[in-house]
Amino acid sequence: MSYCCEIWGNTYPSRLRKLSLLQKKAIRIIYSLDYPGHTSVFFHCSKILKLEDLIIHRTMVYAL
Repeated sequence: MSYCCEIWGNTYPSRLRKLSLLQKKAIRIIYSLDYPGHTSVFFHCSKILKLEDLIIHRTMVYAL
């Protein structure tokens, strides 16, 4: 997901939403969570950046 996200990260929000949902689905599978469960805590515990945070981080690093 981090490959060239500085470039494709500025695409339409509807396209990013699909990737974000897949990322959340993967976290739910890894931690055996039910569908309506929140994933924020599990992203933090596993030290994985959410897609939106990853795009911001990589864009800022690229800008420097």
